[in-house]
Amino acid sequence: MRHTGRRAAGHAVPLRAAGGAAGRPARLAAAESSDHDAGIHFKDKRILIEFDEYVQLEDQQKEFFTSPFMEQKPVLSIRGRSVQIDLKEDLDSNRTYALDFGSSVVDNNEGNPYVGLRYVFSTGGEIDSLLMSGYTVDAQKGDTLGKVFLLFFDAKADSIPAYDSTIVNSKPLSVARSYPNGIFIAENLKPMDYRIY
Repeated sequence: MRHTGRRAAGHAVPLRAAGGAAGRPARLAAAESSDHDAGIHFKDKRILIEFDEYVQLEDQQKEFFTSPFMEQKPVLSIRGRSVQIDLKEDLDSNRTYALDFGSSVVDNNEGNPYVGLRYVFSTGGEIDSLLMSGYTVDAQKGDTLGKVFLLFFDAKADSIPAYDSTIVNSKPLSVARSYPNGIFIAENLKPMDYRIY
């Protein structure tokens, strides 16, 4: 089986190993945790994502983020041809989580980034699947804004109607980041109304 996308969810995703051709990023070989339930009812604290060649982590502090944000950022480490993710906090129940690697995973030989790698799982019985796309613009200058975070809050969460206190009083339900050209694709959203900041 050949992997055509850049998403990994749940347990092992079998792929044809092609083994380190020059000029291309490493290919995903498998993704697993000890929970083998296709990414739902997730309870594990460790995830292993395996590639068909050796990889490295670059700029993981800038590139890697979770949606929703976690107070204690997961710890990423290299284990042979794999990236190991250790979750450092208890997860909320019935919530979809996404680990977005940006371009932090690169092949060991040429440094080609594996752009768009995400690991998605849910602590409940289903993975949220709503998608929203658009672009970010500086309201004063009209220029596109690249590599900025978009924070998705419950539209009904504003506790003080006279002014917007959502960012101060609640945590975002989901997070996305725009590409350098300002375009964003927010994935794995719950079907509900949002305020986006």
